[in-house]
Amino acid sequence: MTPAPHDAQQGQSEKGRLWDVLWMARLAAKANKDDRDSVLFQVLMLCDQKQKKVTLKLVLSFESPQGGPCLTVMLPDED
Repeated sequence: MTPAPHDAQQGQSEKGRLWDVLWMARLAAKANKDDRDSVLFQVLMLCDQKQKKVTLKLVLSFESPQGGPCLTVMLPDED
């Protein structure tokens, strides 16, 4: 998600948002005690100069197209 210009002036960047998404995904995966193949997690982002909680889904798979494990981050209603 690319920050709007006025949010970028407040320090928002694609690189920073990617870091936040990956960090929160890591915490969600680590907290997954039920061995579910997907978990929901939230990331706080500055959107249009307002803080917004964005809910995302982390899908854990051991069958990637290239073989081996795969992590996918998507919107909650995507499959």
